[in-house]
Amino acid sequence: MLLLSVIGLGVASTEAAAAEVLDSSLLALQLRQEGTDVRQVLAESLGRLRALGLLKGGSVLETSSLGRAAFKGCVDPARAQHLHAELWSSLEALSLRCHLHLLHVVAPRGTGAPPQLRIEPSQYYRHYMELGTEEQRAAQSLGIDEALVTRMAGGRALKAEERSLLERFQLTLQLNDLWHQRSVWDVAAKFGQPRGQVQALLASAAAFASALAHFCQELPELWAYRALLPDFAERLSHCASMELLPLLELPCVRKGRARQLHQAGLRSVRDVACTDPRDLMHLLAPIPFRVSQQVVSAAKLLLLKKAEDLQEEAEEVLVGMV
Repeated sequence: MLLLSVIGLGVASTEAAAAEVLDSSLLALQLRQEGTDVRQVLAESLGRLRALGLLKGGSVLETSSLGRAAFKGCVDPARAQHLHAELWSSLEALSLRCHLHLLHVVAPRGTGAPPQLRIEPSQYYRHYMELGTEEQRAAQSLGIDEALVTRMAGGRALKAEERSLLERFQLTLQLNDLWHQRSVWDVAAKFGQPRGQVQALLASAAAFASALAHFCQELPELWAYRALLPDFAERLSHCASMELLPLLELPCVRKGRARQLHQAGLRSVRDVACTDPRDLMHLLAPIPFRVSQQVVSAAKLLLLKKAEDLQEEAEEVLVGMV
């Protein structure tokens, strides 16, 4: 990843320049201590990157579009081709009538999946049947239909790829509940998983969604994901705390401060704007009076802007009626 980033950022455009950068790295120091030839490692690494389609051919070192996508999305170079193929294949039957398909795309897979994932067949079947019509259609487009789930619930033998798909879809079901504003506690209890594991799943999926958004920016053929993933990733990162979203509109408020405001009984921007800065200072202690003034002022400005926007819309409607 170091070598790909160095080339992608334009720091090194020749093998000699790449060797100079590598010589000054901790990796080179470790290789020398092991008695390994740094130049040989460099040549082998460049060969692997070319074989993976991440570098263009020729004497000048230049990343391909897939290579740029890999380093901008912080995707393991060894996984880049497989990930691209998976995303491209998913486009053929991408279901957008609900969010289930996109949630499956960003659900951890392989080594990124939580350890000791437990599947209880009868509960799995019930969770599947609780899905809405459009969600079941999305599941079918992923290769998970009632027949497969019934076979698993009945204790029938499954192929390795079928079991892997069902395990990943169980993570998708957990993300789907979180997306629909169920709390981490409720989801953990429903699926019999530790709360920390469910929270880690959400954080991992949100981070991967953001990485995929950057990955797809460099690949024109994945234009659909480029349009969908940025907003989707942002919403996913907040879906375990939807009650905080109104407060997160304030420019000077982050998630921790928004949670403090919510716990203090201030549930909306209007509540904050109507609060005396001195009272807010005591509610959120310890914070300086200057900070509480900034929070209240920001809330008032945001309310004023919203009021002006609504007034403009009302005037446009009235003009249209005349």
